[in-house]
Amino acid sequence: MLQAYSNVPQIPEQDFLQAETDFDLVVDCIKSARSVSSSYNLPTNGKTTKDKITGKRRPTWQDLADPATEVIIQAKKPELRQMLETQEAIIVALTKGCGTCRFISDDSEVPKGCGTEVVTTDITIHIPVQVCRFHRFA
Repeated sequence: MLQAYSNVPQIPEQDFLQAETDFDLVVDCIKSARSVSSSYNLPTNGKTTKDKITGKRRPTWQDLADPATEVIIQAKKPELRQMLETQEAIIVALTKGCGTCRFISDDSEVPKGCGTEVVTTDITIHIPVQVCRFHRFA
């Protein structure tokens, strides 16, 4: 059955306001992760900045299958962590060069050698930038 336009029930706007606020927070997390990656000149999708400028190197299947960047999201509040975990696929897809996303709660869980950016007082983005150590052989 068709109803006249004025008789269509209204959808409560509160649900959309919460969804909009949540997605704005997800976008801020993505921007922060991309900013950290850019600050440390991390490869994105198998290419370094020099490769992108010169256009000489194309990513191999190994580069695409094993991306170097892991995004670690520290959410201090459980409800924020739960909301961000539901958006993990979006965060991984829109963060250039990101292969995985991990969620933590405490400062003690942050690995050493991470680039960090604060999104809000309750959310911090960490990206490992120190991948390996070089040893001197005698």
